[in-house]
This record gives sequence, structure tokens and C-alpha cells, in this order.
Amino acid sequence: MNVPTDHTDVLDVIVRMADAHHTYLSWIWMRDPFTQQAERIDAGLIAPLVAELDASLIEVGSFDERRDENATVRALTRGAFADLHTEQDLSWRLSRVMLPQRLQQQLREILDAGIRVRMRITPSPRCSRIPWELLMLDKQGPRLLELVDIVLDPPVTAHAGRSRLPAPWEQVRTYPAVHIVDPLLPSSARDAGLKQVLGAGSVLKERLKAAITADATVVEQRMKLPAIQSTFTRRHLSRALRKYEGGLSRLFYMGHVSSATDEPGSASLHLSDEYWNGTGKKITDVWGMSGPVRGNEDENNHQPAQPGDHMPLSALDLLLGTTDVRLDTETTARVWDLYETGKATYGHELWPMPPRVAMIACEGGADFRSSETFGLVMAMVDAGAEIVTTTRWPLPTDYAIQQVTGSSEHTPTTDLAVTVDHAHSQDEPLTEIRTWQREQLQRWQNSGAIEHTPLVWASVTSTVAPDRSDTVIE
Repeated sequence: MNVPTDHTDVLDVIVRMADAHHTYLSWIWMRDPFTQQAERIDAGLIAPLVAELDASLIEVGSFDERRDENATVRALTRGAFADLHTEQDLSWRLSRVMLPQRLQQQLREILDAGIRVRMRITPSPRCSRIPWELLMLDKQGPRLLELVDIVLDPPVTAHAGRSRLPAPWEQVRTYPAVHIVDPLLPSSARDAGLKQVLGAGSVLKERLKAAITADATVVEQRMKLPAIQSTFTRRHLSRALRKYEGGLSRLFYMGHVSSATDEPGSASLHLSDEYWNGTGKKITDVWGMSGPVRGNEDENNHQPAQPGDHMPLSALDLLLGTTDVRLDTETTARVWDLYETGKATYGHELWPMPPRVAMIACEGGADFRSSETFGLVMAMVDAGAEIVTTTRWPLPTDYAIQQVTGSSEHTPTTDLAVTVDHAHSQDEPLTEIRTWQREQLQRWQNSGAIEHTPLVWASVTSTVAPDRSDTVIE
């Protein structure tokens, strides 16, 4: 079985990693004789490099806005991605460790033969944030981004017993799209330190409005679509995803995503939801499986959710259906009434995903950082997504970059969002994104200017999960 790609004349190499003190990297070329090869990467070599990489990124460990601003300024002024030479040095040292000599030689031979290569990578937690696009075969040579196509490959278990298979793009390409941009947060989320992603006069807001209006997308007043800085809940999302016969073409989300370390099911989208105690039916009332978000000053911060607490939409919600479907109580029955299903309903039924999903948020693709590869991306794949484009690390805001450069003209994060949104409307979205990334790479290498830092454009990843309904796990 061949994996669908933008073009058929491509040779896949499947690269897998596993951490067991050391990191073990295996690869197999998808052609005869299909020989699997492997190398051990010593922990003493990779761990310091990963620590150096992590120290160069924006760490968002809380909802503390001042702490986040300080981390962003540090990354833009002193991290490895703040300077072309330090970035090249780190990328080269990562290349020497992460690309075994045998794999390098095979890549050279196949590329020299004029064969297009696609690397399908399933990283280990330790390697989950390595920017493979920036690696190189030779110190002064081109980056992998310029040589091969790179996608993330979900574990094979993601394909076995998949709840919902993706709709063929040819079938849905003219169908409506749903855009959710910076949904209004409830007061409890703001009290906890979460802020709206967009400012009142945000360039991104205006550019997305223009792009969405020009796009073949749905404008639905009853569901407040497109949702740009408006109240939009998981119930709105469920209604939007289920309303149209035949489904939707794509989903675009830009806002907050958070997750707890080593708790992959906790990865969550922050919509306008508040906790529901079973009485009343405000549109923001929900029942959910995530932990509540409330003001840090609340001395009952570890108490069960209370009415008014912000309830993020978690990966567990998207998988299991916002409450345990096995429970049969009066309260859970009222939960299903909120969604007008009248019965216990799984996540893929409440939120059936279109074949393409874009999630522009802080580290939306944190799934691979856990030993159990699960999170929002895998939940969306299970619910029917074929391509999920997101980021492998937190992004700086346009405002932060403008503060460093002293110019309001630079909007790299806006450019990223608009580029991904447009790409997902095209027949070959991955080619569109790669072309943009290669252009950004050239600007970075030619100028070294911080407005072209890989901290923005090298964050983009696409997890590709086509219909592999013939997958069998024994």
C-alpha cells in the first residue's frame, strides 16, 4: 500500500525513535528489500544538545503573562535562534548526532539519482522538538528542508481501530471551512492569567478577516462563523462540525493551547467554556474532562470544578465525548441534551474532524513529548483528520518581535497563520507550506534578521495520517 502524498513520484523513508536512557533511531526505505536499519544515539551526546535547544525556545510553563514576556524576549535576543551563526552551529551539531552516517550516505545516493524523498518521522519524547528541517548533510550544505519533504508520522496504533476515517479531499474540497480565531475567554480564565491572543487592532485579525472573506468558507450567523474574537464554545464547535451533510473541508484554530507535563490527555484548546453543574443552559455551560482553570489567587485552586470555572476542551474530551459514555446517570443524560444527541456520544461523533486541521497555538503538537503519544493531534486524527498542521514549540507574538526590531512592519507570526490557512485550502497543502518555509530560510540565511528567525517558521509541523484501514495490530 502506498501512502498518499502531494505527488506520486516520491520515495518514503520511515524514521522511528525510542528513548531508553539512550535514544534508538531506526529507518526503513519503502522499496525492496524493505530492510530496517538502526543506530544507537548515546544519551551523553543527545541530551546536552536537546537541553541547549530547549533553552533557546520560549518556555510557557504557566499563565503568568510577565513570565511569558520575559521568556520571549530572552529567546529573541539571546537564544540560538536569535543569531544566524549560533543557529547554524546548533543545527550542525544536531545533524552530526541525529543523522547516522549510513542514513546520510543513503540520502545522498538517492537524492543524487534524482529521486524525491519524503521523511516520515515519529520522534521520541526527547527528540520531539528537534527541527529536522534545519538539519544538514554537510556543514556548509543545504538544509534538509531544501532537500527532502518532512512530515510527522503518527504511531501505527493511531490507525488501528480508528474511530473515523478521513474524507477524501477531492470529495470535500469545495465544502465549507470553520475558522476559530482567539475565542473570547471567560473571566475565570483571564483571572488565571490567560489573555486574548489578538489585540484590539491586531494586524492578524484584519488580515484573517480579509482572507476568510475571500475564501470559499461558510459565514453562518447562528453559529457565529467565522468566529474571530467572539464567544465560541465546544457546543458551537460541535454544532458547526456536525451541521453540514457530507462534512466540512477544514478547521482552522488560532488561540491558546495548554498541556500538563507527562499528562498527554490534558492537552486542551481554550474556548469560551465554563463549568456546568447540571442546572441551567447557558451557551457557555459545559461538562468536561479537563481540570478547571480559575484565578491563581483562589485558595481552593485544587478543589473540584465549580460553576464559572473555565473548562478547556481537552484531548480526552475529543476522544471520549466530554464525559464517560459508560455512565448512565441523570446528570450525564442532561450533558447529552446540551448537544442534542439524546444519548451517550463519543468524541468523534460530537466533533467529527474534517480532513484538514490547522492549530496555530503554543505547542499545539505536544503529543510526541509524552512516552504515550497522545494529545490534541492524535485525538483529531482519530476523529477523522488526515493532515494536522501545528507547531512543535511556542511562538513569539508579532508584538514581541516588533519590540525587539523597533519596527511595526514585521508580522512573522501573522504571516505563518495566513500561509497555513491558505495552504490548507489548496490541493497540495504541504508543498505550499514547504515553499513558504524555504523562502523564509533564504531570507534568514541572507540577512540573519530576527524578523526571519526560524523560531517562527521552523516551528511548523504537519502530521499526516491518511486512510490506512488495512492496518492490523497483532
